[in-house]
Amino acid sequence: LLPSFTSAMNGSTINGTAGNSTAVRAGDTLRMALTVVSTLLMCFVMLALGCSVCLDRILQHLKRPWAGLTVGFVCQFGVMPLAAFALARGLRLGSAEASAVLILGCCPGGLASNLISYWLDGDMDLSISMTIVSTILGLGMMPLCLYIYSRSWLDDTTFVIPYNTIGITLALLVIPVILGMLLRHKCPVHACRMLKLGTVVGSLVLVVTAVLGIISYNSLQNMSMHIWFIAAALPLIGFLLGYVLAMLFRQPPFRCRTISVETGAQSIHLCSGVLQISFPPEQLALMFSFPIAYSVFQLVYAILMI
Repeated sequence: LLPSFTSAMNGSTINGTAGNSTAVRAGDTLRMALTVVSTLLMCFVMLALGCSVCLDRILQHLKRPWAGLTVGFVCQFGVMPLAAFALARGLRLGSAEASAVLILGCCPGGLASNLISYWLDGDMDLSISMTIVSTILGLGMMPLCLYIYSRSWLDDTTFVIPYNTIGITLALLVIPVILGMLLRHKCPVHACRMLKLGTVVGSLVLVVTAVLGIISYNSLQNMSMHIWFIAAALPLIGFLLGYVLAMLFRQPPFRCRTISVETGAQSIHLCSGVLQISFPPEQLALMFSFPIAYSVFQLVYAILMI
């Protein structure tokens, strides 16, 4: 839940503002503490969201993927990478900035999409199914999409996909959701309370994280207007085209909202992980600014939709 803030701290260290070795050690300790806290919060929120889903309905989505999952797949790995490529190409971004835009456009959905779907009265069974399935398919689709679209800027760069991070993310998604479904089956009253508490806590953390990311990351002030424009336009394109495509496939409104959110709300954490292990430190300060700005705009749009 705190990817943008922890990435911002890494970016500040890269820029050389960490000071001396004592400050660096203090920063490392703080980042470790934030990682632990964010992991626990993610598990708690997914446990709460698991209280809103039913195993039978999830299995129904998996058995009949054309009723939602297939549309979501087309939007997630068709619309978003193409839109990211078109924006980066049209605005003639440099290789570093274009790579950050492409990587984010090729990422699967994240926890934010599940929270937004809940507040929009979407299909939570479809939302969680899409998040899990897109994360699994991202193991192959992310490298493929990056290979197809990145050759316009980078001929010899190999993007490193953090498979360990994806595996951990899957575990943090699936296990708490299963526990939440069990809680709903055994104690529906407690599950209802857990759901209300978890969604409120998760939403507050998303807002606080966005604010901390803006405050702590100095490179946002040096972002070009082109990057600001793409950070504002890309999630909006995802939300709008996701909804339109779902309508064309004759999905009911509550599923259209879900597919829209799952398309536009990307995994900022996974994007940050790919950037960190694929590019040298001197480029990261510039590249980290885009996913942080994107996370802010996707949150703003979510608030407006709610």
